[in-house]
Amino acid sequence: MARPTLFATLFLLGVQLSLGTPTARADSCFTRFFSSVFGKKVASPDPILGLAPGSRVGFQVKGSKLEGEVISHSFEEIKIRADDGKDYRIKPKRAGELTELSPPSDRSSVAYRLWDLRKKTRLSEQADLWPEIRPAVQTEVGQIRLMNKADRQAYLERVGDEVVGKLKQKYGHEEFGFHFNLHGGILEEYVDRGGIMISRGDIALNYGGGDPNYKVYFFRSSNVSLYQLLSEGNPQLYGGGRMGNVIMTFPYDSDYIRKGMKEKGILRPSTISLDFDEDWVRKQEVSRHTGTGVGIPATEFVAPPAQVFYGLRGKVGMGGLSRDEETLATMRYLEHFWSTYGR
Repeated sequence: MARPTLFATLFLLGVQLSLGTPTARADSCFTRFFSSVFGKKVASPDPILGLAPGSRVGFQVKGSKLEGEVISHSFEEIKIRADDGKDYRIKPKRAGELTELSPPSDRSSVAYRLWDLRKKTRLSEQADLWPEIRPAVQTEVGQIRLMNKADRQAYLERVGDEVVGKLKQKYGHEEFGFHFNLHGGILEEYVDRGGIMISRGDIALNYGGGDPNYKVYFFRSSNVSLYQLLSEGNPQLYGGGRMGNVIMTFPYDSDYIRKGMKEKGILRPSTISLDFDEDWVRKQEVSRHTGTGVGIPATEFVAPPAQVFYGLRGKVGMGGLSRDEETLATMRYLEHFWSTYGR
């Protein structure tokens, strides 16, 4: 594939910025831009992503070695309460100077669950699961290449239903929500901020409408199959196309969502979104813990966010793939990913 022209790259960057693309680091858009033009590598995730409030760390202040507990961790600062009783604020650019001493001690706490998810996220980014499933995926791709369109799509619907069925069996839920990084959020962002943030109707605004409500957009498994979701067959999509390259999965019929609806903190459920009362969100455990407005807490995720679609041709190892073949490979990857890193 030919390298993108400078004009095309600038145009795409402008589109990203005009859509309000969230970034986990202030310079991430520009880092990616210059990487695409000049071939420089993007830095690996910060080690601090493995830390969460409640973790014990070692650090230095004016030459003195101190130890303490992480109180809060955001993109603006890391707040640490040292054993001397004083609070210290560390800028994210100094995160590499912190030494992790121990994770949060209470395994049932939000602090520990976020810490554990961040660890799994880092492990999943460093690991390559494809060698474990590549032979089986190659065989299955070869099989669907011999099918006519109707038989192929019926087969892929069954595969998607089987994958979601395994989620239902493992977690004891009947319905799941699937959230994509439609506006370009990067993978670590969703665990570092504590989950999926509420926002004011970004999708409606982008299509000429306008929605003042705080929302989280996602697709419900009862409304759209996994095959339709991944293959651009979802009738709810505007104009078709892939919805992003990171997907998060959580139970829709969870105690958290039931509680929100009962307390009127979650309103107007639809096939593609939930509206949230901002005051209610701010009072919830993860939002209080992280100091951010989290609509769907990361502690609800069945596994770390998963990267999808990226580099499939090389990962599958069969040359060019059709859309259906990409979707099949992605469903099998998600099946294995959720099984390997699920909570």
